[in-house]
Amino acid sequence: MTKLFQDPPPKISHHAHPAHDLNLVTTGGAPFRCDGCMQPGAGAGYRCDLCHFDLHTCCALPPATIEHELFEGRTFEFLAEPPAPADDRICDACGDIVDGFVYHSDNPDLDLHPCCAFLRKRIVEDSRLFELRKGATRRCGMCGRRSGHRRKFWAYRTYYDDGEPVYLHVACIKDGHNSLSASAAGGGGQILLASSPAMEGVLQSVPRRTRQSSGFERFRKIVGVVMSVIIAVISGNPMAMIAAVAGPDGLLRG
Repeated sequence: MTKLFQDPPPKISHHAHPAHDLNLVTTGGAPFRCDGCMQPGAGAGYRCDLCHFDLHTCCALPPATIEHELFEGRTFEFLAEPPAPADDRICDACGDIVDGFVYHSDNPDLDLHPCCAFLRKRIVEDSRLFELRKGATRRCGMCGRRSGHRRKFWAYRTYYDDGEPVYLHVACIKDGHNSLSASAAGGGGQILLASSPAMEGVLQSVPRRTRQSSGFERFRKIVGVVMSVIIAVISGNPMAMIAAVAGPDGLLRG
C-alpha cells in the first residue's frame, strides 16, 4: 500500500468524472465521502472543487486486478459498480454495503471495498504480530462481542503477555474512526492514535486480569499505533499511513 500510493500524481483525469481533472488534495483530516466506493474517507484524496467530487487515492488509481493473502489463488477484478445482483452486495472484509467501486472475485463470489482490499495480512509493532483473520473466535477488544454479525468478518488478532488472544474487528475500527472524523476539526492528516478519545474504550472488554497487569498501558499504546495504520488504509489516506509508519510515533521509530 505504501509503495503503491507513496508518490501519486498531482492531477489526473478519471472516467468517473470526465468533465474536469481531479487534483490531489489533503483535507486536513476533514472527512469526505468517496464518490467512487461511497465509503468515508479522510486526509488525502483526489477532488474536483467545482463539482464537490471526491475519490480515495486507491479508488482514483486502482490496479486492474489484485490478490489478497486471505484468499490465496483468487484474483479480484476492479469494477466501477457491483455485479448483479447488486442490491444485496456486502464487503467480505468489513460487512458494510457495497454500493460503488469494488474488487470482485467470481469464484468464490467475493467483494471487497477498494480500501479494505489493501489491508495488510500482518502488521508487526514492538515485536507483536497483529494478524488479519477471516473471523473472530473470541470477544472483540472494541465492541466486546464474541458472537453476532461481525464475528463472520475480518478481524486482527494479537496476543497479550499471558497468551490471551485479543481481537479487533475491522468494522469496529472503521466505526470508531468514522465517529471521530465526524466530530473532528483537526488538521495535518490527523489519524487515530492511542491518545485519542476513540481509544478510551479500546480493550476494556479483555479480561480484568489483563487490564490490571503492569504492561497493559504499554500494550494499549501498541494497539493504538497499529490501529492508526489500519485506519489510514480503510480511510484511503496513504499520506497518513506513511506518517503512521515513519512519523514520530510510527512503526519505524520502534
